[in-house]
Order: sequence, then structure tokens, then C-alpha cells
Amino acid sequence: MKSITPGMPGYDMEPRYSSDGRYLAFHSMERASFESDRNRIMLYDRQGGGMREITSGLDQTAHNATWSNDNESLYFASETRGTDQLYMIDVESSELKQISQGRYNFSLVAPVPGTSLVLARQQCMLRPTELALVDTQTQESVTIT
Repeated sequence: MKSITPGMPGYDMEPRYSSDGRYLAFHSMERASFESDRNRIMLYDRQGGGMREITSGLDQTAHNATWSNDNESLYFASETRGTDQLYMIDVESSELKQISQGRYNFSLVAPVPGTSLVLARQQCMLRPTELALVDTQTQESVTIT
């Protein structure tokens, strides 16, 4: 067993391997014993051994990072103006894109293989949690339950 986070005193959690096994993405807090710290998404290159934060500069916390089908980006949820929205971040450039919208709390279930859709849970004050398909290109969502 090998520690990949020496010198990183904060809480590390939710590791996710890319489907090709090259990368390990995980959430990390910068400071120890500061549980309201921002969750960053760290990316560890298993071939080269390098590590970097891909959410650097983002003034929001990240939850449930999930790999896209092509391993070129990660999806995650983050609090946004009183709601939980879904985001997509490019692994190489760290370009960020909000992929959901509206007065809902979204949480990611999984990307839909072969499409630009993700399956998500969608909840609002007027309705219970339902399943929805969110188009990562257009930000449109369709409730399917």
C-alpha cells in the first residue's frame, strides 16, 4: 500500500478511478480539523505520479465527482444560489461548465453511455425526488419518473 497524499493534512475522500485506470480523482480538504473547508477535486496520475487540483480557483465545494464515459472530464455537484447544481470540468484544461439549471437540487447518478446525457436525481420544494436526464450540452433536463 502506498500513500499518495503525504503532506496533505486535510480530509481526503471518495476516490474514483478513471475507466482506463490512468487517473484517480478524489475529494480533498486543504486543512486538517476544518470540516467546513471546501472540497477540492484532486487528480492523481497513476502513470507519472503527479498530482494536481483541477478545481483550483473555484470558490465552491465539490461533491460526488464522477468520470465521464470518455475519461476527459468529471461531473460533480455543488451548492449554487440555494440549490445543488451539476457541473462538468475538463481534466486537461480545468474548464468548468454548469450542466444543470433551475430551482432544483440535483445529484448525479451516472453518465448515460454513448450520449451527452447524465442520469440525475432532481428534487424541489414542491415534489419528491425524481429521476431526470440532463443534457450536458444544452443544460435541458427531462423528468423521467
